[in-house]
Amino acid sequence: MKFYGNGVVWNPSTNSALCKFKDGEFYTDNENIKSKLLELGYDHDEEAPIELDVTPKNSTERVKIEVLKQTPKPRRAVKK
Repeated sequence: MKFYGNGVVWNPSTNSALCKFKDGEFYTDNENIKSKLLELGYDHDEEAPIELDVTPKNSTERVKIEVLKQTPKPRRAVKK
């Protein structure tokens, strides 16, 4: 993934440079560096994956989902 910025991004937990932008760009495949730069809000060239939690939160939601799965689909009206 390519990130855009200037200068050096410092990692305070390791007391060292996380990355250094060259000509305004930095490329990495390292997942730790990617996640940190995304967390910090640096511009990049790829769409960040969106993780959605779509699991039902309670038993009522689970029941609604099961009922919807069992409900037959409506038939389309046929024009004559």
